Amino acid sequence: MNKKKLLSMLIALCLIAAIGVGATLAYFTDEETATNIITMGSVGIALVETPVEQDEDGAYHPAADATPVTDGLEFRDVMPGDTVPKDPTVVLDADSHDAYIRVRMEYVVPEGSTITEEDLEILDTALRARILEDARWYYDAGDDVYYYSEVLTNSEPDANAAALFTEVTIPGAWLNNTAGQEFRIALTAEAIQAENLNEVIAANTNADGQITGWGDAAAASDLN
Repeated sequence: MNKKKLLSMLIALCLIAAIGVGATLAYFTDEETATNIITMGSVGIALVETPVEQDEDGAYHPAADATPVTDGLEFRDVMPGDTVPKDPTVVLDADSHDAYIRVRMEYVVPEGSTITEEDLEILDTALRARILEDARWYYDAGDDVYYYSEVLTNSEPDANAAALFTEVTIPGAWLNNTAGQEFRIALTAEAIQAENLNEVIAANTNADGQITGWGDAAAASDLN
């Protein structure tokens, strides 16, 4: 397997709460002569969310007929036990080749916060259960990443996007007083071309048919 093909990938977006940071890797281009040019195909994704709005009671709802945003969402004055709409969705670019995707998730709290690791574990356990309600997503503890089992493609209707979850419930059983505190859910979406990866995928698939890695390409998938 040509490693250039394995590494012909694009890490589309790192979304950290209300802050979006994009990064791309250059496409590989091999020019042998002036009349013999080979250009590697590209893979592109975006991580988007539906904007939200508050009603007169302060409850959050998806904004009607709104364009998805890439700069994240911010929720204020949320109470323990509240559920807010939040739908981070990986979308394949219109001109992209087919791609496998995966998403990394972590929680960030300011220094000195009263929100503890135990509190965040309660949130993570509940949110993971919500994610895994969709059997197409599964969690790989070794990589600490959520893999999507289907290939994103523009060649079939409604097959070019995948939402990781659609809402977040703030735990009502957090152990400490969290009044005035804040936290962020940091998500990193990654993609790699689906074409010509049969051997790599087969070598990194478990007995349940779940992809557990991208082989050598994983080394190039970090976003700094």
